[in-house]
Amino acid sequence: MDKIEYLFFNIYNWYYQMSLSRPKINPSGQTVFLFSASLGGWCIVFWDFLMQVILHQNYNRRNAEIITLALVFIFYYIFDRLFIDNSKYLEIYNKFKEYSRLNVKRKRDTALSFLIIFMPYLLIIVYGLLLLLGIFS
Repeated sequence: MDKIEYLFFNIYNWYYQMSLSRPKINPSGQTVFLFSASLGGWCIVFWDFLMQVILHQNYNRRNAEIITLALVFIFYYIFDRLFIDNSKYLEIYNKFKEYSRLNVKRKRDTALSFLIIFMPYLLIIVYGLLLLLGIFS
């Protein structure tokens, strides 16, 4: 759980630093949205992998997009309840604040956190390029 909390802290801290100069940014809301969008992206990746590679079936991607969008909203609601309503994000922030200040590799950790969050969408892009090249059909 500490790795997920540290991932949450890195993204929250990045948005928090941005909110100091841009007051319209809500760090906790942005972080929770990225987490839920990432989980929705993983649902797309696994569904696409299951249907195309394992079952060798074509399916209506439009229906999958609508289902994934619904899942993103459900995940947002769940993460909102877990992190924001229970003030868990403040506990996580206070837990890792001093560690981050002393960490000389905090920029690298933040970049890796965003890479982990955006990984499903990068996989979707790579998979789309492989489909265009005819490697998967």
